[in-house]
Amino acid sequence: MPASEASISPERMAEYSGDRLRDVAIAFTVLEFLAVGLRFISVRIGHEVIGLDDYLAVPGLLCCLALNTAAFVGIHVCHLGYHLDFAQAIEPDVLVTWSKISLAVPILYSAACAVPWIMLLIMYLRILSIPWLKPYRMASYALMTIQGGHCIDVTLFYRWGSMPNILIDIAMLFLP
Repeated sequence: MPASEASISPERMAEYSGDRLRDVAIAFTVLEFLAVGLRFISVRIGHEVIGLDDYLAVPGLLCCLALNTAAFVGIHVCHLGYHLDFAQAIEPDVLVTWSKISLAVPILYSAACAVPWIMLLIMYLRILSIPWLKPYRMASYALMTIQGGHCIDVTLFYRWGSMPNILIDIAMLFLP
């Protein structure tokens, strides 16, 4: 037993919460496949034309699966669920891999939220063609083409990253 591991109490070593993360990731993986599968089954049964919103279901599913995969990799490779000092005692380089995953997760989370939202909004546009919304839609398309991005501040992203999600959810509540 390494010296750093010897200083950790057996009770602290036994504390593990990775099972909950694993269970949630498995549940979401099943639900995501079920939702996308049912969407394509309904299109087939209804003899509908596959629209842009249906095509976006696949990248949305892939983004969500990438987020779930990051959870599984974190559990199995980075020992997520254990205390950091214990995980480092087991494998000293675990912090490097954990840092890489921690940087990828907010980006994956944004994509996993944005793509399904865009899909839903396109589906709303297909179902509810409202002429007076066209200028707002065109302005949104124009805003998406603006150039000049830069690297993200991960700390600020964690702090304020959920704010757009909340605002979009509230805005979607007011859609017909």
